[in-house]
Amino acid sequence: MLIGVGGSGKQSLLKLCSYMRSMEFRQIEITKGYGIDNFLEFMKELMKSSGIEGNGISFTMTDTQIIDESFIENLNNLLNTGEIPNLMLPEDKDEIISGVRPLCAERKIVDTVDNINGLFIDRVREMLHICLCMSPVGDTLRIRCRQFPSLVNCMTLDYFSSWPEQALLDVSTMKLAELEDVSEEVRKGLALMCMKIHRSVEVTSDVFYAELRRKVYTTPKSYLDLISLYDKVLAIKRDIFHKNKNRLAIGLKKLNDTNAEIAILSENIKEMTPKLETKNKELEVALVVVNADKEVAAEKEKFVSGEAEIVNKKATESQAIADDCQIVLDAAMPMLNAAKKALSELDSKMITEVKSFSTISPNVLVVVQCVSLLLGDNKKEWKDIKKVTLNNVNEFMNKLMNYDVKKTKEAVWKKARDNFINKEDFEPENIKSSSVAAATLAVWCISCSKY
Repeated sequence: MLIGVGGSGKQSLLKLCSYMRSMEFRQIEITKGYGIDNFLEFMKELMKSSGIEGNGISFTMTDTQIIDESFIENLNNLLNTGEIPNLMLPEDKDEIISGVRPLCAERKIVDTVDNINGLFIDRVREMLHICLCMSPVGDTLRIRCRQFPSLVNCMTLDYFSSWPEQALLDVSTMKLAELEDVSEEVRKGLALMCMKIHRSVEVTSDVFYAELRRKVYTTPKSYLDLISLYDKVLAIKRDIFHKNKNRLAIGLKKLNDTNAEIAILSENIKEMTPKLETKNKELEVALVVVNADKEVAAEKEKFVSGEAEIVNKKATESQAIADDCQIVLDAAMPMLNAAKKALSELDSKMITEVKSFSTISPNVLVVVQCVSLLLGDNKKEWKDIKKVTLNNVNEFMNKLMNYDVKKTKEAVWKKARDNFINKEDFEPENIKSSSVAAATLAVWCISCSKY
């Protein structure tokens, strides 16, 4: 049992000793839901490994891993008798008998069940080492030692006391030996300083306990942390120093470069001063010419301003005319839309139906004659209209859809109105009884004429 406050190095020394003795270092892993059943299974595994296979095991448990006092109770039994009551099941006992029987034969021991169990327990006592890391802080250790006597009677107690000054000095000297860019004298002084700081804290802790009855513990772990903290702070300060040094060097270099550029510019100014004086004289002469040109420009500006007023007036008048035209165009747009709507109600089947007539009524003939005139064919006979205007129905429909009213000459419109559109029989409602397609074309002709 290793007794010392946390950070004394108990587990570290156990690991080192286990390695030196070629023993397996084992600890339980406390997880969520870990309980006595998990602990007993783990102990069963350790006892089989040491008692049957003869593996040297260093089982280490810290006081923080004792989440249930039954852990200590089972260890107390194991220390006292070499076994844990009711731990081995029948199948485990069979495994032990079959595993230990060859050892009895080697040692010339009668392989009775009692002899086999006795040899198994002896091997567990010999190969399984139980190491407890306990803290003396508080009443827990005192209570456990009173409740479980085997912790004292069957274990070797090893108390961890404070390190002597020479040990502290040796550790700090070794730790600080890796410092770079530090003289040997400074390194020795740092090692001595770390030792004195640690010792002064220990002395002050004793005074604190004597006056206030409150314990403050300083351990080797805190001493190593002190040295590591110094290394860390030193690295940070060195990094800041190098950054400032580089920043200063860069600033000095820029100042030197700037001074060199200023010297070059000063020489250039001296060289360019005579040229500047010459340019100033030339500028004075040029200013006289510019002033004279300004007077001429002022006269031209007056003339241009008068012309601008005339242009603005013309623009205003033109805009008024454009506005009037837009009003008239807006009034005419419903007529054009009516023509487009009429075409939307017309399809190629309707035209094909009209084209199939061998003879047509007079009012339908008037409509197709008007359409032929507006499309530029100007055919009057029905057979000619069928051959030319209505020859290709799709082409005829495209002409109607893409018809540009504004490109048709006024003479054509006058002829269309006088001969067809303004006639009484050119009435879509009357024509519809003869042909729906012809009535639609009549609406188209009237709307385009009005537009």
